[in-house]
Amino acid sequence: MSAPTPEQDDLIHPLAKALTWTEMPAVRNAMFFVFGIITLGLAAVDFFIHRHEIFHSEPGQTIEAIPGFYAWMGFLSFVAAVFIGWGLRFLIMRPETYYNPEAGDE
Repeated sequence: MSAPTPEQDDLIHPLAKALTWTEMPAVRNAMFFVFGIITLGLAAVDFFIHRHEIFHSEPGQTIEAIPGFYAWMGFLSFVAAVFIGWGLRFLIMRPETYYNPEAGDE
C-alpha cells in the first residue's frame, strides 16, 4: 500500500495520519522480522534464567519450571479470550437496524 491519495487522505483521522508510514510493505516486513527476532531471543534466554516457582507440588515437578511456560500460557490465554469473544458475539449480537428500524439499505 502506498501513500494515501488526496481523496483517501480526507477519510483518515488527523491523529492517524502520523502512522500511515506503517502501512508500507517494507516497514511491515521489517517490523515482522524485528519482532520475530526479539521473540526468538527471549525464548532462547528463557532456557538460561533461574525461575523462582510459586507452586511447589513435589520436588522437581513444577510446571512453571518448564522453559517457555509463561509464553505458552500467555498465548493460550489470548486464544481463549478470542474464542470467548467470538462466542459472545453470537450471543449478544443485534441486527444492523437495531437502533434505527426504519433505515434501509443506503
